[in-house]
Amino acid sequence: MKTNESSNASARSNSSKTSPRRKPTGMTLLEVLIALLVLSIGVVGIGVLHLNSIKYAHSSYYTSVATALALDFEERMWIALPQLSGCIDKGAQEEIDAIKDELKDIWGDGNNAEGAVVLPGLEIEAVPEWPAEGTQNAHTDVHLTITWAEGRFNDMDTAIEKFHYRARVICYRGGL
Repeated sequence: MKTNESSNASARSNSSKTSPRRKPTGMTLLEVLIALLVLSIGVVGIGVLHLNSIKYAHSSYYTSVATALALDFEERMWIALPQLSGCIDKGAQEEIDAIKDELKDIWGDGNNAEGAVVLPGLEIEAVPEWPAEGTQNAHTDVHLTITWAEGRFNDMDTAIEKFHYRARVICYRGGL
């Protein structure tokens, strides 16, 4: 009997060697394709985020330039104050227009100086809010609207941005 049992045991061991029942290792082609799909969607999403960040950085730069232009306008109004008898009133419209034209030459497309910071398609609108007649130590508010073309490359006419600013200049009619 021992020989019979040993031959059965060896037959069983031989049969297990010829047809292994191991679990398959590795990935199927379908799993690889799904992983590549998920990865490519993520890469495209990152690319879109990067393009938007460039766009917003470009827009932020132009807004910073418009802010500097508005502050330049306000400083020039303060500088002009002594020539205007201490107040920017209805007689100062020519001075306001001259300041606008000067700033448009400096900050606009016409400035071709190397390294010049310009706003493409620059337009400046200055609407003064005059002090009441006969008011001592009043103030004048000038509402600025700075407009420029935000577009890039061939898209310059479609994206127009506006920046609003209020410059306040105190009038000192009693003496400066």
